Amino acid sequence: MAALPLGAGQANRVPLVVVLAVALMGCAASPTTLDPRASVDVAGDPSPLGVPTAGGGLLLEELPSVVHGRQPGAANQLPPGISRQTAVRGLELPTAVQFAPDGRVLVAEQRGTVQMYATLGDTQPVTIIDIRTQVFNAGQLGLLGLALDPDFEHEPYIYVAYTFDAPIGGTAPTFGRPGEDRDSCPAEQVCLVSGRISRFLLEPDGTTAPEHVLLEDWCNSSLVHTVGTIAFDSTGALLAAGGDGAQGDELDVGQLTAPSHSCAADGAGPIGAPASAAVGGSLRSQGMRLPDGPRGLNGTLVRVDRATGDALPDNPLFDTAAGRARLVLAYGLRNPFRFLIVPGTRQIWLADPGWNTYEELNHIADFLARPVPNLGWPCYEGPLAQPAYAEAGPALCVDLYEAQPPPVLWPAFSAGRASAAGQPCHSERSAFSAVVLYDQASLPKEYAAGMMIGDAIRRCIWFAPLGTDGGPDFDRLVLFATDVAPVDLKLSPDGRMVTVDYRRGALITFE
Repeated sequence: MAALPLGAGQANRVPLVVVLAVALMGCAASPTTLDPRASVDVAGDPSPLGVPTAGGGLLLEELPSVVHGRQPGAANQLPPGISRQTAVRGLELPTAVQFAPDGRVLVAEQRGTVQMYATLGDTQPVTIIDIRTQVFNAGQLGLLGLALDPDFEHEPYIYVAYTFDAPIGGTAPTFGRPGEDRDSCPAEQVCLVSGRISRFLLEPDGTTAPEHVLLEDWCNSSLVHTVGTIAFDSTGALLAAGGDGAQGDELDVGQLTAPSHSCAADGAGPIGAPASAAVGGSLRSQGMRLPDGPRGLNGTLVRVDRATGDALPDNPLFDTAAGRARLVLAYGLRNPFRFLIVPGTRQIWLADPGWNTYEELNHIADFLARPVPNLGWPCYEGPLAQPAYAEAGPALCVDLYEAQPPPVLWPAFSAGRASAAGQPCHSERSAFSAVVLYDQASLPKEYAAGMMIGDAIRRCIWFAPLGTDGGPDFDRLVLFATDVAPVDLKLSPDGRMVTVDYRRGALITFE
């Protein structure tokens, strides 16, 4: 397929609805080291599913493979008392959904359009944004992030994150053709493209004003790991993240790309250079540790003024760094395609899909605190050293391995790619692709508050109830639904669980 793909206390809390999704970069399954648990009683007190890691997180080698209360192996599973409905159909590779305060529904499509519906169930959408000429839609790249201004009722700005069909500073279309839905990159060529964050003003007549570009400093030398989520914190600042822009299916320290087709962050002449001196490819994510600072924003989480794209004075590195480093809140990320901000706090959850071993959920307790955290990629994957990069021995990783303890923020939750053969969620490839955290859904009480995690390759959704700290209790994880390909999960204004089904081109509700 074309791949797109908490910690809040209970007292005095506002309704909690935060959303997270992850790009669909499937990888080979890792060996099973724990026995799978087919079903867990969410209302009971089960034995732990996972094992604690040295960094204080939880490691789960295999996700549950049977919906609670259903027979093993049955298709189209849902827990008793829950139904699914198709609320919107006919979409072209949808990637994200947002609800306006007045109930309008906005859906981003990977090709570079945004469709607006009057309500869920409306069958006559209006195309309010069409930037197919600017968007490079190939592989995992395209229009992938969508957000509405925090004051949308008075300042109706629509924000998008997409892959620009040109290198940084170039002119689109470089590789595609004007107005086409799909683009391609010849197998023998590296198509250098870039990540871009822009905003559009929605006019009263349903049209949008010309694009205003806020930020573009993510280079891509592959068809994976570009920009994704855009979201706002409680001050109205805009947060965005971008991946390493490197190859997703093999070790990449810059040696795969000729200098004439390299990102500026790769340095000069990576081909033939010793791996120990490499700084390119996936190592772009460690660029904050270079003596002269980062050469791009690859592998970072950033925070900017939502009107100008400039760094904000309260950013942790604003007074001590220069240039693009002043934007950075975290680095060492592979593909932070989706993240979420816990409402009313400075807590953030970042999902970072792994390569061959683990998916990650990373928790930053205060994204404005110092020091800026390093999440470890490509030197670490999940709670362990990444074997291929450890063997290659780039200096940027060796320095981390030799430090005791390594100056890395470990994942709060790591999930292996093993899956039970013969079960609905079995696959040789896997990736978290959508997550929502909530506490007031119109679902049976067992599922009314918690976190749902979707995998569009396995076509399954799991559920973890809220724990005593207000965050998800991954030790009580259960399989919630099968036969759905979620790339975004949200609560509708009336409390229905809504998923963007990438394969069906539809919005599906659970209620």
